[in-house]
Amino acid sequence: MSKHDRAKSGGLLDTLFGGRPHKKGGSRHGSGHYGTGGGSLGGGGVGGHGGYGSGSLNGGRPLSGAEAEAAHFEELQAQMNRMAEPEVNQKFQEILEDMNIPKDKREPLLLKTLEEKKQMILMHLKGKTNTEHRANSRFEKPVDYIVYLRDGDFINRIPKVLQCVESLRVALTSNPISWIKEFGVEGIDEIVNLLRHCKSNPRRFEKIEYECLRCLKAIMNNSWGLNVILTPDQHAAVLLLAQSVDANKPNTMCEAVKLLAAICLVKERNGYEKVLKAITNATMMARPGGHRFRPIVEGLFVEHDRNLELASNTMIFINCLINTPTDVNFRLHLRCEMMRAGLHDRLDQLAEIVEKSSNENLEKHFKIFNAFREDDFEEFSNRFDNVRLDLDDMHECFELLKNLVVDTSCEPYFLSILQHLLFIRDDYVYRPAYFKLIEECVSQIVLHKSGCDPNFESRDFHIDTSTLLEDMVEKTKQMESKKSEDFERRMEELQTARQEAEARAAALEDRLKEIEATGVVSPKGKSKLPQINIPPPPQM
Repeated sequence: MSKHDRAKSGGLLDTLFGGRPHKKGGSRHGSGHYGTGGGSLGGGGVGGHGGYGSGSLNGGRPLSGAEAEAAHFEELQAQMNRMAEPEVNQKFQEILEDMNIPKDKREPLLLKTLEEKKQMILMHLKGKTNTEHRANSRFEKPVDYIVYLRDGDFINRIPKVLQCVESLRVALTSNPISWIKEFGVEGIDEIVNLLRHCKSNPRRFEKIEYECLRCLKAIMNNSWGLNVILTPDQHAAVLLLAQSVDANKPNTMCEAVKLLAAICLVKERNGYEKVLKAITNATMMARPGGHRFRPIVEGLFVEHDRNLELASNTMIFINCLINTPTDVNFRLHLRCEMMRAGLHDRLDQLAEIVEKSSNENLEKHFKIFNAFREDDFEEFSNRFDNVRLDLDDMHECFELLKNLVVDTSCEPYFLSILQHLLFIRDDYVYRPAYFKLIEECVSQIVLHKSGCDPNFESRDFHIDTSTLLEDMVEKTKQMESKKSEDFERRMEELQTARQEAEARAAALEDRLKEIEATGVVSPKGKSKLPQINIPPPPQM
């Protein structure tokens, strides 16, 4: 397979955390001569019957390494030429599977011509044969690693065990899936046993623990290895990964959170539930009663985090933990728990770290964290609005709330709230203001804009009542102004009425004086009859 095609291959974990290392150029020569076995393509082994493994060509001089390799390659080519097109396609499919190439990247390769497929098959088998026959290491086959790791004397040979695990990690990374399958469940169990032993003395075995996690990553970078780890209800490897989440060992924690985040996304094997259970159990074993998410949060704030790789991968893991569930209530619960574990108090610090960082991955996943938090808060708020519309009867709401808290630890607090409400001043102006202020406080506590519970460990809780109070003050001013205007208008009306009454009283008083003086009541107004001078009557 060409270097370009190899570069496109990758495993399950590569999609989240980057690709696996590729083999560097240069041919590798084994120490023996290669045979083709009984004639099947790439089968057999060293010195197969009927091939070129006998050490000579037609009874002549012994073949050199290069000549034997060339002869073996020619034999493979001859066998390829004898294969029909369906056989070539089948063999090509097997090689793609063996190389752990994702299905979505196989389509371009399957469209190649028959000759191109043959060449890729030949190159793959040639490289595989060279790998099988290299003799520059004491560990050649999977069983060699298993036998060495099975010897439980780790204390007295820590450097050698470290070399073995490093070599195993390279072999698991560079070899095809067939090699990993040969390493098998038995080999995985030996890695898990070694990883468990590392927990007994974390400082001395820190490097070995780190390499063990990298071995597990190579094994889990394909569907077969991932299924082996996740098939049991609770594989020991998942618990050990959760126990490796320790900010005091940044490199080890970085590998652990990568694997745990990947497992969270495997819905078919209940990966998310297994990770959450493992985190809980790890906390109960190490710190009974402690916050299970606190070690994860601490991974965001490691001082000597080179390029913020640990912070970036920890942020990915946090998003996987919080955003994977489909139930908004559960997401809010997990986010609140993460906040209580120390993230809430340092959220501004994290935002500052992200802003100053050049790590695009960290910035991207921090934005995802905030976006999901805002979406969940909006969804929860909308649901509260629906509840408010459905339960608009005061008596029904009270009965429902009473039934929720009766005979629970909440009951005395609910009673205390009601008792405090009774002490509100009995004033028709101030009582509505009190209730409005209390309603705003309750709303901000229950539907906090951060999308998480308040910090119940602290008595300080900041409630933004400035807008509400300003509104209440403004409305009070308007009410007072309106009352003053009404009062002034009424006073003016009364003053006018008083003046009119005084004027009428003065007119009546003047008329009364006139009557008293003349004894005649003057007609009110002018008479319509003509005025005639009538002489007085004669004197008697």
